[in-house]
Formats: sequence, structure tokens, C-alpha cells
Amino acid sequence: MGRQRADSILPLGQQKGVNQIITLTPSQPIGCLTPITGELLTGEADPQDKLKLKCISFNCKALKQNIDYIANLLTDCDILCLTETWLRPGELSGIKLWLNSHLKLQNIQFHVFAKSAMEEIAENYKGRPYGGVAIMCKKNKMVNFKALDSPGNRTLVVGIFDLRNKPVDVICDVYMPYYCTGNADQIEEFVATVDVLQSVLDRYSSLSPVKFVGDFNTQLPSTTPASKTWYRSKGFTKYSMILDNFLCAYGIGAVDLQHKSHISYTYFFL
Repeated sequence: MGRQRADSILPLGQQKGVNQIITLTPSQPIGCLTPITGELLTGEADPQDKLKLKCISFNCKALKQNIDYIANLLTDCDILCLTETWLRPGELSGIKLWLNSHLKLQNIQFHVFAKSAMEEIAENYKGRPYGGVAIMCKKNKMVNFKALDSPGNRTLVVGIFDLRNKPVDVICDVYMPYYCTGNADQIEEFVATVDVLQSVLDRYSSLSPVKFVGDFNTQLPSTTPASKTWYRSKGFTKYSMILDNFLCAYGIGAVDLQHKSHISYTYFFL
């Protein structure tokens, strides 16, 4: 299957595994990216009998500081995927407590999956917090949610299973490294994270559809590049080439739901 570029989105209802794609544009905390949403269809029955699950991806840049806004998002979706939660390992267990104690969420039960990117820092670390991913799923009588294996702290994979324990969808939340000119270590980490995405596909795509959501810190081309050195053009980086090659190799559709253009770094990959 040929890959759809970021500004070449298929009409609603024609993306495999997605029933509807909409843009969410409420007011938001300063410094945070506008959330993006999509609806997932689960099961193999006729479309009208399938369960619809609304999924939102949001770069929150500090979960604790934006808990009220996150609570608002959770009232409007079934699955919330967060990046840049900025939580230490010892704080992950507090996510469910913070949610359950919020007035807007007291009658809602959640499954919470999370990883910290700050496992190896010293206890007396005083610098800016960083990284972290989390997926919050409302409990549902029709499906179960289970954490699936994925190495590293930049990806978090959750499987959606029907009542027969059959996987019907896999969601991978990812926070890619930012680009730093001339920093070979950053490029190496970016490539390593793409390798993780590849391993997720290799392991789970034969079982169910796989969707990648999150912050990719990468600009993608909106049309097929005419030159082998296109990534040297203004706005692009080596990351652009690496990610574009990966998507093309696997025939993955890059669906930009934030701006419907190639300049956004936040995508749904189908």
C-alpha cells in the first residue's frame, strides 16, 4: 500500500481502522500543542456494529501542572495518549490517584499505563524535567486494555482486546528525540527509536492494526521528494529522511491532524 503524505489525507471513513478524524481546538495551556483526535473502530463485524473509541494525542509538557486540562480531555475521549509528562519513576503510581481525586473524573474508572524518562537521574537532580509517555484508557465492558512490550522509555504500547482476548487494535505512543545540529548521539537515539517502532510493527501488525501517535519532532515532506538530498532543504533535517524512509518502507499513512499540512510535528500514523 502506498503511503499517504501528511497533507494527502484520505476522506473520512476511508482510512483503514479509522472511522472519523477530527481536529480538537479548545483553549489550552501555554506551551502545549493542540490535542489531535481520531476514532478507532474495533472488531470485524459490520461497521455499524463496531465499537467506536475516541483517541486523543496530546503533548502536555508536564502532567501535574496541566491536570485540570487533561481531566477535561478525558471527559471527551476513551483513550488519551500523552507525551512529555515530565514525571519521575516514583510519581507514575500517582497518576491514577490524581485522576480519581479530580472532581470531573470521580465517576470514571481508568486503566493507566506510563513510563518515565528520568530513571537514571540522581536524586538531587535540580534541572528541568523531561520526557515521559502515558496512556489513559477508560474502562469499557466491551474491550480490555493491556500493556504490551516495547523497549526504552520513549515508546509505550497498549493493546486493545475483545472479550475473547483477541487483539483488535494496538496503539503506540511515542516521543521522538528533538533535532540538534551536529549531535551524533541525538541522531543515534532517533534511529534507535525508529528501530523500536519497526519492532512494534514486526511483532504486532500481523495480529491487528497498529497506530503510532505522539510527538515526532520531525517535519515530513508533503509530496514525493524529487531529489535524494531533499532533506537538506530549509525546514527538513536528517530526521525527516530517516522517518520518511521508514514510513515508505512499511507503507504507513502519515495523517497530520493538527494543521493538515507538512509543517506539523504531531501525527497519527496508520
